This record gives sequence, C-alpha cells and structure tokens, in this order.
Amino acid sequence: MNDNVSISGEEKTPNLEKANISKFSDEILFTNFTVDSYLDDSLSTLSNSSLEDIQENNKRIFREFSLKETPKLIAIIEEQEFEYGFESPAERFIKEKLRVNSFVAKEWLNKLFLQMFDNAHIIIGILQAISHLNYSEIFPTGQTMALAALSHKNAEVRECGIRAFESWCNYESLKVLKTVHYPEKWLQDYVNQVIKDIEEELQ
Repeated sequence: MNDNVSISGEEKTPNLEKANISKFSDEILFTNFTVDSYLDDSLSTLSNSSLEDIQENNKRIFREFSLKETPKLIAIIEEQEFEYGFESPAERFIKEKLRVNSFVAKEWLNKLFLQMFDNAHIIIGILQAISHLNYSEIFPTGQTMALAALSHKNAEVRECGIRAFESWCNYESLKVLKTVHYPEKWLQDYVNQVIKDIEEELQ
C-alpha cells in the first residue's frame, strides 16, 4: 500500500488555508446531535426545561469543538508524512482531543468520518491514527469506523480497516475478520494471514 508517507522528525504546523472545510456546514455536522441516551438516570428527576438546557449546552460544546478542530485535523492529514509503526501528527492530535473530552471527541470523529466517507485520503488518515490507539481508548467509535472501512469501495481504505483490527489483535477483531471475503486475491491473502497471526497470538 502506498501511503504517500514517511515519518520525519519535524512537526509541521498545519496549513488551515489548504484544508477543504466547505462541506462542514451546521446542517451536515451538527444536525441531530443529541445526548439523551448518555444522560445519567439521576437526571430523570429534572424538569423538561432543565434537560433541554443540558442538551442545548452539549450541542453548543459539540458545535464549537467541531468548528475549531475539524479544519485542523484535515490540514494535518493532508500535510502529514505517515509510516506504520510510528506516531503520526494526526494520532497525536486525536489523542489530545480524547484526553480533553473523550465523549465529544469520539462523537466528532464519527460524524467527520461519515461526512468524509467519499474522501479516501482523509478517512485513511483517520483510520491510520485510530489503529494505533488502545482498543478501549477508542471503543466503540473506532471499531465502528474500522468495520465500515472493510466494505469501502477503495481497496486501500479496506486495507486500513484490516490493519486496525490487526493492531487491536483480540477476539473481537478475529470474529470480525473471519466474516470478510474479498475478490482481490492480495487483499484476501492479507486477511487470512492476519487471522492466522491473531489466532497464534491469542493461544
């Protein structure tokens, strides 16, 4: 796979002017963002107006987070040099966002991944980054994105999805990869080898 990348020791400052963020309108990124399913049971005693206030506040937080961080991540992915086995600028960026606010960062990544699903370069950059994160650190958002990648029309995206499950190397990864079948012999051979390696690792 040609990732168009190699790692360098210098940290680049992302060029935000080069990041194509014209797609990131309020309607696309922020519609239907709710936190109802995440509210603690104790909030059930609050009034409807209080719950609405909480939800509106979370919408505002998510909106501000997305508007600020989306162009930065896209610029980083577009400019970064990547090599498997090394920490990429995108990985460092995502780790920091998860540290600051894990829930909002995962929701943001998931929506960005869906919105950019037709842009193989961007979602490959996201997949490469999350594949280096601990399984629990990015669960369940990262696993959902990797699963979606396995059925992408772009073979490189599918390969990145496989690499993510290979990196996590657990029974869940094994279960997913055993359901995968590709017409491309090289890709199916890779899946079969990853399955074999995981099985040996888990023995």
